[in-house]
Amino acid sequence: MCTSLLYHTFGIRGYEYVRTEYQGGQVIFTINQDLKTCRCSACGAREVRPRGRVERRFRALPIGSRVTTLVRPIPRVQCLACAWCGRSRSPSPIRGAHYRRRRTANNRAA
Repeated sequence: MCTSLLYHTFGIRGYEYVRTEYQGGQVIFTINQDLKTCRCSACGAREVRPRGRVERRFRALPIGSRVTTLVRPIPRVQCLACAWCGRSRSPSPIRGAHYRRRRTANNRAA
């Protein structure tokens, strides 16, 4: 049910649903990426070995009046082809999400 909800509500596909938590009026969905789909960020090779993970939180559209957050552990991997070690290459789980820097006095558009 929740995999279908995540797909139809946020357009998330290619990730496995893990759990839902409710904390202080907030809905937190935890999703996971299969290690078989991870790639090396340096060379793009598929032959990688897990070396821990870093948790990343994405703010999603609210469901009703509740703030919704997606939690996704990003695996750290070691490439067996080029020996690089770091976070695997993976796009944002939310399709169409774009991240922009906030404009300041020092950062003006040309």
